[in-house]
Amino acid sequence: MRAEQETTETAVVDALVDDSLATSSLLDAEMLAALDELAARRRSIDAAIVEVVGEAAARCERVPVAESLVRAGGHRSLVEAVEHRLGMRRGEARSICEVAEATRARASLTGASIPVARPHVAAALGAATITVSQAEQIVAGLAATGGRVAACDLERAESELVAAATGAGGETPVPPALLRCQVATWVDFLDPDGAEPSEERQRELRSLSFSSRRDGMLVARMLCTPEQGEVLQTALDAHVAPRRVRVDCADDGSEPDGDEAACDGRSIEQRRIDALVSIVASHAATTAPRTGGGAPTLVVTTTLADLEGRAVRPADRAHVQRSGAPATAALVARIVCDGLVHPVLVGDDDGEPLRLGRARRLFSPAQRRAIAARDRGCRAPGCSAPPGWCEAHHVTPWSLDGPTDVDNGMLLCAFHHHEVHREALVIERAPAGSGRRWHVGATSPHRARDGRRRSSPQRRRPAPLSTA
Repeated sequence: MRAEQETTETAVVDALVDDSLATSSLLDAEMLAALDELAARRRSIDAAIVEVVGEAAARCERVPVAESLVRAGGHRSLVEAVEHRLGMRRGEARSICEVAEATRARASLTGASIPVARPHVAAALGAATITVSQAEQIVAGLAATGGRVAACDLERAESELVAAATGAGGETPVPPALLRCQVATWVDFLDPDGAEPSEERQRELRSLSFSSRRDGMLVARMLCTPEQGEVLQTALDAHVAPRRVRVDCADDGSEPDGDEAACDGRSIEQRRIDALVSIVASHAATTAPRTGGGAPTLVVTTTLADLEGRAVRPADRAHVQRSGAPATAALVARIVCDGLVHPVLVGDDDGEPLRLGRARRLFSPAQRRAIAARDRGCRAPGCSAPPGWCEAHHVTPWSLDGPTDVDNGMLLCAFHHHEVHREALVIERAPAGSGRRWHVGATSPHRARDGRRRSSPQRRRPAPLSTA
């Protein structure tokens, strides 16, 4: 019965490869079986590629470089030949060449045979039970021992790593990313003295740099040690992992209808950068080193002409003091709505500072504590941002004479605060008996998920920064 099933699966894949069968005609079970069969065929093809590359390397060793088959094909190296002829990235071509080198028999200068460096990897490749990516992790990882480990210990590690990669004993095969961790653990176990120089080298290489794009966006380039990376990823994962959506209850205790779950359409990358910025902002406001006697503060500089709505040149418009980047209407609206604001008024003609407004918290610390105790975090459905990451938002805008009191305030994280000010989210009075005064929802399902408007209602320009 199993043989008949395998024959059927092979026939289906043959038809797919020949383009005589449409993938849309496959059942779900057939689709998964086809993936398994295609994966097995790909492993076989990759094994054949590695074998061919190994043989090409052996032939190149037996003749002068200028007469090698690689040069005859117009390539400078075997890696370049694999890269161009297989149409792959250079890193992938280099990995294939390294695996081929480690899994082929070689001859010494005297003609004696040199055993295969990684016989277990070679056997698994030949049997098409591991992929080139898995083989590369094992080969490259064990090569890091640099000859400081006994051959018998390396063979033991190789054997167990291959068993993990193939899923021996009925276990699930380990993918390349996890296999890399297992290899690193073996190398650290077998070669503990080699770990210290590596750690020092990694610490020397760690860096964080910034550059600005033409549109004002900041590009960060980071290289951190494994320990630093673990700290970052653990902290960020705690706030970007999918969570159960929190919604307000209706009068009868049931969950209200609507599209609250669509209020956060950010990708995992977007959620990660928002979480990182929130962590840094919270640190800056609490325990960060003081600069000039105060916490690191966002300073927006504007002119009297901009305040009075008569700006006639780019220099008249508001901008962020540190970088000089324009202060967008959304940014001005959000920082005026909440937080510590330093408005700076400069003269229209000479640009000299006329007045530096005093730092002013629109919600007092006591009010923020009361709002935090009530809201317990960002009020947008599905958001898990804690109170320390949130900003106090005026439900009735301060520019429209909204009162600065607890009943008119609610906690929103920076992302959802921005979404409210750009009108992608709407705040409405919560149903009676829900235990909450306000309710956050999307203006439409489409805008909440992709950030695009279906219509373009007239938007009010935020009120200018006060100089008082």
